[in-house]
Amino acid sequence: MHDVLAVVRGFRPLHVLRDCRVAKQLWDEAGATNLVPNFYNMELCTWLKSNSTCSKNPGIDTLPWKILFTVGIWNLRLMRNKAVFKELAPGHNILQATRHMAAEYYFCAGKVKTIQPRQEAAYQWEKPDINWF
Repeated sequence: MHDVLAVVRGFRPLHVLRDCRVAKQLWDEAGATNLVPNFYNMELCTWLKSNSTCSKNPGIDTLPWKILFTVGIWNLRLMRNKAVFKELAPGHNILQATRHMAAEYYFCAGKVKTIQPRQEAAYQWEKPDINWF
């Protein structure tokens, strides 16, 4: 089985999310190194922040990298948990699954425009005459 199980005792987030064989394959196929300099050489917090705020388009989709990246992280974590707790082998199409989920999010909720601030206006109600209708 995949090297995910090797991490169970000493969980290292960067290994599972970036450096293991499955994660590395996902990021390489998605074009991560073309979008974020030093992709494989950053500390965890810097790596997460740099990628989750990057607005560049990887060229494989119309999706911003920050959305594809965050869904990819979620899928890698989900895949690891399935491997550890349900003893399921990792899926072969993690990039395809990530693209589909990211597209679904982006086209349904990701393009929500900012809400305009509420404008207040003064209104006064006056009681209508007795036989107004």
